[in-house]
Amino acid sequence: MRYLCGLLVAVGVVSGCAADTATTPSPTNPSGDAAATLDPRQGLPACPALNNGARLQLSPPLAQIDFVEDVDYTDPIFISAAVTAQNIASYFENAQHYVPGQASYDGIGALDDISIGQMQWNWKGGNGTLTSEFFISIPDELLDDTPDAQLSADLSILAQYAKQLSGRQEAEQVISRWQAYVDDRESPLAVWLRSDGVRQHQDALVERRLGAALRLARTWMRDRNYDDTEFERVLTTFANFNIHTGLRPLQNGLRDVWAPQVEGFMAALDNDRTKIFDYVIDWMRSCENANVTKKNDAFGDPSRNLIGNIDKWRDPDLIAALSDEQVDLFAYAFVYATRSDTQFGSFPKGYSQLDVLQRAGVIVLDQGTALGADWDPSIF
Repeated sequence: MRYLCGLLVAVGVVSGCAADTATTPSPTNPSGDAAATLDPRQGLPACPALNNGARLQLSPPLAQIDFVEDVDYTDPIFISAAVTAQNIASYFENAQHYVPGQASYDGIGALDDISIGQMQWNWKGGNGTLTSEFFISIPDELLDDTPDAQLSADLSILAQYAKQLSGRQEAEQVISRWQAYVDDRESPLAVWLRSDGVRQHQDALVERRLGAALRLARTWMRDRNYDDTEFERVLTTFANFNIHTGLRPLQNGLRDVWAPQVEGFMAALDNDRTKIFDYVIDWMRSCENANVTKKNDAFGDPSRNLIGNIDKWRDPDLIAALSDEQVDLFAYAFVYATRSDTQFGSFPKGYSQLDVLQRAGVIVLDQGTALGADWDPSIF
């Protein structure tokens, strides 16, 4: 993977990921003892499939975050960790195409009508990342980089729509045509996605997110007083959130959760890692037998990971062997997940809470079940 540090600076990663309009969380003046104002045992969020995504009360409220400004995108430790983070994200987005140690570029899925590429940029009503991120910045010469005349025309239509938001009907017709390409690695679209120029375009987009994740990671490590021992894990955790849920450093994509809120949550459980894991497992168990719209017992389906992760994550030996940093990040992943309200297909709003936790959990713990298989960190 190429790390275009000049690009990272040029597109504004230093001041908040890419071309998004950044808005800082409203400053507050938190006060009081977090442990005295929050008792998680009295506010256990129910399974999101049952209550459509109840949120855990946070204490203290999120104040202005003093983000680290001086980050080094050329640091070898960042470049090495970023490759791992990219590969892990690619695995989650394109598991059926993932080759150990290599990001995959040609995945085509049906999420949000169509989703493509390494990060599954999606249509989502015409305003998804397929247009707002992938096609709005694509070099013009790549639109003709295919021998397939229909695909070339389709690419131009989507680029026109993304850059000028005109031609909506034609763009929707493209999306309808592309649905025939889902999971077809030999389709003209898949061949185009893995061509050299389009791979470089995808890498550049991912690099912006990894640059944003670096700033988040360095800020978290400063605020929680970490050394660099767990740098790769912290970077990968924030890169995963950035890609999976759209988290941005200077936006409320942080879901009102940062170090003080996690500290309050853990303090309410006596900073006892066993109590913290018991609490999270209790919440996961509340979802075990939930029926979800069109998919019966979806949370109990092995491919949804829940049963396997309950069994693995409640292991006392695992919990005892974790570093303090892993416990911190797991607590962060849980509290952050309970704030998620992303809509996933036909699932009720709130299902994403469990999905966010499970995806982050295997990264943080190096243990668990992901995409129906035992998590194996060695393949990244």
